[in-house]
Amino acid sequence: MTTFREYDISDHLRSKEEIEDFIDDSFAEAADLDDDQEAADLMLAVLGEAASAERKMSDIAHRADVGRTSLYHSLRRNANPSFRTILSAIRELGLDLRTTPRKAVA
Repeated sequence: MTTFREYDISDHLRSKEEIEDFIDDSFAEAADLDDDQEAADLMLAVLGEAASAERKMSDIAHRADVGRTSLYHSLRRNANPSFRTILSAIRELGLDLRTTPRKAVA
C-alpha cells in the first residue's frame, strides 16, 4: 500500500516575498468568504504555515508571551487565539495589519 506524506506548504515557501504573497493572497481569499469562522480558520492556518516556513515560532511565542507549543495550537484551524497572539505573528513576520473598506454586496 502506498502512503503519502501530508502536504506542507511551508516546505515550498522559500523567500520572504513568497511568504508575503502567500499571506496576502490567502487573506484576500478569506475576506471574500461569507462564513466568518471559515475565514478565521483560513487566516490562522496561513499564519501558522508562514511562521513555520520563516522558522519564527519561537520569536512569535516570545513576543506574544505564550509557550511555543501553545502557539502551534493557536495558529491552526478551529483555534481561538488572543488578538495579541495574532498581531504578534503578523508583526514578527515583518507585516502590518491594515484594513480596507469592504466591497458593497449586491
